[in-house]
Amino acid sequence: MYSIFSLLWTSSPALSIPAIYYQIESFYLILAFVYYIDSLPKLKQVLKWIVLIYILTISIGFWESMTGDHLKYSAGNILTYGDMRPTGLLVNTNDYSSYLAFYIPVLLLCLFYKKNNI
Repeated sequence: MYSIFSLLWTSSPALSIPAIYYQIESFYLILAFVYYIDSLPKLKQVLKWIVLIYILTISIGFWESMTGDHLKYSAGNILTYGDMRPTGLLVNTNDYSSYLAFYIPVLLLCLFYKKNNI
C-alpha cells in the first residue's frame, strides 16, 4: 500500500508503476510458494531449481563482466554504458545486485548443508 501511496510524490510515475507491479508480483509468488509447497521433497526440488537458475545468472553476469557484451534488454545494451557492469537476466545493475544479495542465503544453504539433507 505504501508503494502505491508513494505515487503521489514520485518524480517519474512511468518508472514507478512497473516497480510496483513487480513488487505485487513478488508478493503473489511468495503466497503461491507458501500455499503450494506443503512437503519437504517439494521444497528441496524448488530450492534446487532456484540454485540452478542463480548459478546460470551468475555465469551470465561473469560473461558480461569479462566480454563487455550484454543481453538484448540489458541497460548496458540499451543505454550503451560503455563499461562491463553485469546485469544478468535483469534490466539494470541495481536489480542484478539486489537479486544476487537476496538469493545468496539459498545458495549457501544448498552448498553447505549436508548432502543427505538437501
